[in-house]
Formats: sequence, C-alpha cells, structure tokens
Amino acid sequence: MKREDVAGRSSRRLAFPSSRRLLAHALFQRVFAEGREAPGRFLVVWVSRSPDAGRRLGVVATKRTFHDAVDRNRAKRLIRESFRRIQHDFTDEPWELVVLARRRILEVKQPQVQDELSKLCARQGILRGSR
Repeated sequence: MKREDVAGRSSRRLAFPSSRRLLAHALFQRVFAEGREAPGRFLVVWVSRSPDAGRRLGVVATKRTFHDAVDRNRAKRLIRESFRRIQHDFTDEPWELVVLARRRILEVKQPQVQDELSKLCARQGILRGSR
C-alpha cells in the first residue's frame, strides 16, 4: 500500500467538510440566542440543540479581540484542529456548536486548546459519557 493511500484514508476520516460547518450569520445568531454558554480560559462555547440542527461547528475570532488577521487565523486553526481531533467523541444527537476564541488562546499550544474544548463540550453534555 502506498503512503498516500494511508494518509488519504485517515485524513478523509478526520476531515472537516463544509456540511459540518456553520456558515450563515443567521445560524450563528440562532445559536447565540437559543444556546447555552460555557466559558473557559481560552474559549467560550455555545451549544444549541434542535431537531433540524445537524451536528455543525461555527468558529468566531473577532477583529476586536484579534487585531491582526494572522492572529485571527491562528486562533481559528487551533479551534478547528481541536474539534477535528475530538469529533468522533461527540454524541449522535443533533446540535450546533459555536466556539468563540479569547485572546489567551494565542499563548497556548493546540493540545491545551483541545483539552479545554473537550471539557467545555462535556460540560454541555455533547460528548459521549459526559451525562
């Protein structure tokens, strides 16, 4: 088996397709309005559960918090990678998740972000075994 085949299979399994992302402003607003908030040191998480929700993630890194585009992009990359690594630990019920990056996220490495995201999602009851 070729190396590309192995890498392709595992990366497809851990992919983060656009169907799993919140993209529309109205969807973000609905999660903020209807969702439950769980604040952390590096992140704030909102979870909204509704039958038509699916299982989607939205990532927010504001210009007010991160003045430079480089910092906004790094914060979003850290969150997306953390989500990608734990995505198979989530419950099968429908939910929409919005994650807001705080300024302190730039001071830590990806494993710390992943750990906090896992804890906040467990607190919200959307990780397996968290209820």
